Amino acid sequence: MTTPTREEAGRLLAAFTDGRTPHTQDAYRRDLGDFAAYLRQQTLTPTRIGGQADQDAEAIAGFLALSAGRANEVVTAYGSHLFARGRAPGTVGRRIGCLRSLAKHARMVGLVPWTLEVRLPRRELTRDTRGPSLETIAAMLATAGRQEPPTGPRDVALLRVAYDLALRVSELTRLDVADVDLKTGALWVLGKGRRTKELLTLPPSSREAVAAWLAVRGKDKGPLFLSFGRSNQRGRLSSGGVQQIIRTLGAAVGMKVWPHGLRHTAITQAIDIAATHGLSIDLVRQFSRHRTLQTLLVYRDQHENKQHAFAEWVSETLATGAEGRA
Repeated sequence: MTTPTREEAGRLLAAFTDGRTPHTQDAYRRDLGDFAAYLRQQTLTPTRIGGQADQDAEAIAGFLALSAGRANEVVTAYGSHLFARGRAPGTVGRRIGCLRSLAKHARMVGLVPWTLEVRLPRRELTRDTRGPSLETIAAMLATAGRQEPPTGPRDVALLRVAYDLALRVSELTRLDVADVDLKTGALWVLGKGRRTKELLTLPPSSREAVAAWLAVRGKDKGPLFLSFGRSNQRGRLSSGGVQQIIRTLGAAVGMKVWPHGLRHTAITQAIDIAATHGLSIDLVRQFSRHRTLQTLLVYRDQHENKQHAFAEWVSETLATGAEGRA
């Protein structure tokens, strides 16, 4: 079997991501780009002049030229490298899983005779689901509202839609003006891992904020949320742009806030509301748009965490026992 060329690796990468959802395509490109950078850093593949895509393709071609044993050894070391960089088990598992899928695809099309047998790290379904307080989000909204147009109305609408509907950053950035119907409050959202948009309903607060933003933006076709950065004037607001806006507004009220934290707070509030009204947790899942209850239950379990109470009770038993022996 001949050594794969850069051109063959480039075609492989294109075919590997083709037909997947935009969210998955972005994730795979980032994962493969990180692995290619690791290969260059370890001098496992040459670094040559060219665009990023060409450099990544050349790095992957060099990786595919390795023997089965050496390839598995490299990916194992890469996993250790990711953990050393402080990456979570879920991230490490996703990146190694991406490489295993790529190798399987390469074998299918005849570029390599082997597959990767590196095991995925065990993923414990736990995470910090604490988001900013309601007081913090309210203060951020007030701060955003004091900004001059067009930035102020955009940021208020961004915050309201992100929190009210518990949207992910990728879902926010893919929204177009055509996805909004202010008369009915309809909003079409392309969710994580989905190929078609789903219909959500904007509550009055979000509808008013979006209407105020569109009055400034205009209702011409294009992305709903625009960037006002020098290098991307009136272009689509990127994920990095959303991150920067939320961080800046959070810092303005003395708090460290990240975009996904707004989603965490919204879901936690939804869990509280469901409990208060005796509603099924599955209704919260429909609101959060998690595919399964398993992920959502992490939010509920951490929100209802009674560890501190049990710790006190256990501590008191020791104190009582000590007093009894005195």
